[in-house]
Amino acid sequence: MTNVSSILAHTGAPIEVHYAASKGGMLSLTRSHAAEFAPEIRVNAVAPGHVETDMTADRSPEQKREELDRIPVGRYGQPEDIADAVAYLRDAGFVTGETLNVNGGEDMR
Repeated sequence: MTNVSSILAHTGAPIEVHYAASKGGMLSLTRSHAAEFAPEIRVNAVAPGHVETDMTADRSPEQKREELDRIPVGRYGQPEDIADAVAYLRDAGFVTGETLNVNGGEDMR
């Protein structure tokens, strides 16, 4: 099982406190379920950074430049990048209780 969290679970967000807190809770739930359901079920999480979707389409050029300047790979993630991470965790038989940060290096924890 792969849960979806967010980069904001690690970084926080002053304007989106409720969202960041819920994504942090998802990471705790992931670790708790990994311990509870092993070895029958592996539980991991993916924590995406900025992904190019309808939610990012309305950003101004200045907002996009500010965000992209914080991402070392120099681009927004694509939905396929997140799907690839989920597929990796699906097939990684010795990985459980982990969070895979898929954010182009924006947050290197």
